[in-house]
Amino acid sequence: MHEESDDQSHTCISGHGYLKVIVRLRNHIPLLAYHIQYLHTVNIFYKTLL
Repeated sequence: MHEESDDQSHTCISGHGYLKVIVRLRNHIPLLAYHIQYLHTVNIFYKTLL
């Protein structure tokens, strides 16, 4: 039970750090989010063609 709560706490901190990185990237490099969305859309379109 102790290990489970410890692991859950670690996951929460890791997820929060990941979110902060995403926000920081989007603040400093707005085009990055646009390029990722563009590539994702192209990928879906390509799969639809196949």
